[in-house]
Amino acid sequence: VTLFYLALQVKHSKEATEANTRSLEEGSKIALVNAYHARAVESSANFRMQADSPVVAIEIKYRSSGVESLTEEEASCLRLFHMNNIWRLDASYFAYQKGLLPEVYTTLEVGIRHYGQIWRDIGLLIPRESFRAEVDRILAIVDKEAAAEA
Repeated sequence: VTLFYLALQVKHSKEATEANTRSLEEGSKIALVNAYHARAVESSANFRMQADSPVVAIEIKYRSSGVESLTEEEASCLRLFHMNNIWRLDASYFAYQKGLLPEVYTTLEVGIRHYGQIWRDIGLLIPRESFRAEVDRILAIVDKEAAAEA
């Protein structure tokens, strides 16, 4: 009877552990979906802001004529806009480093490749050291690719 009782207890304990594990996995999936949705909403708002912003014209001027062609007001506007991009991309990189959103890295690298030179030219500092190191690593690859093309 004691052995039967212990076997029953072990079975119930195993079932409870499995149910708890499934619940944790579902919670993790929900958290990932919520994080992805929050990123999508933020990105959408960022794109809308860009479309309505004078920064688009400033960035076109920068890309066609260089940073020296910008007025101080335009340069300040571009700096503020790109500080937003740095914080947004760094937040995604932080989530990536923590094992969340593993698919974000490709998008992150594209963003750094697209914006990194502007960040250099307008003198933006990247506050978080690990993100700064990743930006420097990617920009070094971009520099090598550009040198190879020249």
